[in-house]
Amino acid sequence: MDMGVTMCGITLETPFVLASGILGNEHSLIKRVLDAGAAGAVTKTVFAQERKGYPPPVYYYTESYSLNAVGLPTSGVDHLINELEQLRDQPKPIIVSVGGFSADEYAYVTKLVSRSCASGVELNLSCPHVEGTGEEFSSSEDLVYAVVSGAVKVASGKPVFVKLPPSPEKIVGLGRASLEAGASGFTATNTVKGMAFDTELAVPVLYNTFGGVSGKALHPLAVYCVYALRKNFPEAPIFGVGGVLDHRDALEFFLAGADAVQIGTAVGTKGVSVFADIARGLELYMKRKGFRSMNEMISAFRVQR
Repeated sequence: MDMGVTMCGITLETPFVLASGILGNEHSLIKRVLDAGAAGAVTKTVFAQERKGYPPPVYYYTESYSLNAVGLPTSGVDHLINELEQLRDQPKPIIVSVGGFSADEYAYVTKLVSRSCASGVELNLSCPHVEGTGEEFSSSEDLVYAVVSGAVKVASGKPVFVKLPPSPEKIVGLGRASLEAGASGFTATNTVKGMAFDTELAVPVLYNTFGGVSGKALHPLAVYCVYALRKNFPEAPIFGVGGVLDHRDALEFFLAGADAVQIGTAVGTKGVSVFADIARGLELYMKRKGFRSMNEMISAFRVQR
């Protein structure tokens, strides 16, 4: 059974990759998840300089959804590049999630990480809980174009994926602006803004008051966004991300048009073995349905749609 996929020259031995924001950017943590079965990893979002993030509590979990407002902490791009150097000899691809408080910062960080052993860049244009970065840049097609075009120019030919917001009414326009600016493909989607209260203490469950909703509650919205992107941009590589807890959730993304899937919340609830577990579940499904490879299954799904 050939479980491999290739996106923009990046080869994945299975279609399951660690999503951004789950583990730290230390090389030991990244190596741990790769050794456990992830086919690749997207780093936590990195900025030009160090960021402290928010004080705890920063994470809240229920069976229906997760809520987080970590605040995009980072040790800065120079530290990340040093950590990536420790991973140079391992064969699996690492994509760097890049943040910025201006188009110039996005370009500056992209330029530096593209000179490293990173396999590609993911532009975080849609964080819902840090003022001044992310969500502001996906508020208009013109801003998306400006950030993406600046980053692509300095990416040293490495693929640039754009992480888009879970906005069904805007995602096609933002996707078109991304591709016109030279983006290689998409990650769909980021979390969506939400909040919850501790009713006994009568306070929000997060220090930041509100955060990003992920997990099961995000899944159908993310699946639709992948579908809308695939329908309008049939050749664009797409990572689906949001609420993948088992192989059936992943299959919904493939049916909608994703080429590969990023996994986040499930790592926290099930551990790093979740990548191998989901891959086994998908392999059994493919055998039962008579598919011999991921490419064959994805092609069949797209013909059906």
